Amino acid sequence: MKRILTKRIGLTFSVLKSFQGNTRTCLLVEPLWGIPFNLFAPYASLYMLALGCTKEQVGTITAIGLIFQMIFSLVGGYITDKLGRKRTSLIFDLLSWSIPCLIWMVAQNYYYFLVAAILNGMVRIVQNSWNCLMIEDAPPEQRVHIYTWQRLPISWPVFLLLWPDSLLNNLLWSRPCGGYMPLPLFP
Repeated sequence: MKRILTKRIGLTFSVLKSFQGNTRTCLLVEPLWGIPFNLFAPYASLYMLALGCTKEQVGTITAIGLIFQMIFSLVGGYITDKLGRKRTSLIFDLLSWSIPCLIWMVAQNYYYFLVAAILNGMVRIVQNSWNCLMIEDAPPEQRVHIYTWQRLPISWPVFLLLWPDSLLNNLLWSRPCGGYMPLPLFP
């Protein structure tokens, strides 16, 4: 069993080493986006609620953001063909991530979040150009491995986020009468 596992791990990392060009570069920089995004995105709705948005407004922001994502996905291929994969990725990454993150950072009310969600909808244009850029130089038999290695750094933060949360819940909170009650940190 140990020998089989060692062989599989060796094969997995040899596939990773075989990537070249745009594929290798895209896979190396993917964690720079995937890890931070997956650490803050689960708390976005709580952030909106803390800044005074109602639950209905949070739902409206999410729905409008998804509608704009659908609209931008329809034009993403056309824009990518006209501007090229690298230029499209650069321009629309800035427009769909950097600017919305700055808006979220200084947000004061519902309208800030709405504008940021609409701009963030342009991420569908980037996903098209990014996927084309990532696999354009790769042989077809490597595509499954490419997407596997792309998804791994995006999935890892979930586990990084769950462990401290679980640890804090077990150490600092007890369940008297079925509800949560904080335990004192100092005796």
